[in-house]
Amino acid sequence: MKPTTLAAIDIGSNGARLLIKRFDDNAPEFERIRKLMFIRVPLRLGKDVFTLGKISKQRTEMMLHMMKG
Repeated sequence: MKPTTLAAIDIGSNGARLLIKRFDDNAPEFERIRKLMFIRVPLRLGKDVFTLGKISKQRTEMMLHMMKG
């Protein structure tokens, strides 16, 4: 069976996280699940929500820039 690569993005009030893992049933047991990448970017989206009641244009642009990267 061909290895499968999965990614997950979690966007929270303080930051965004990207996790990419590879699953390979043909690999030795200790390598069947491998973390390929983990990135955390602090965004502080909650700061705007608590003070302004919404996410500011500047933080929205920061989030979009981070997602494109």
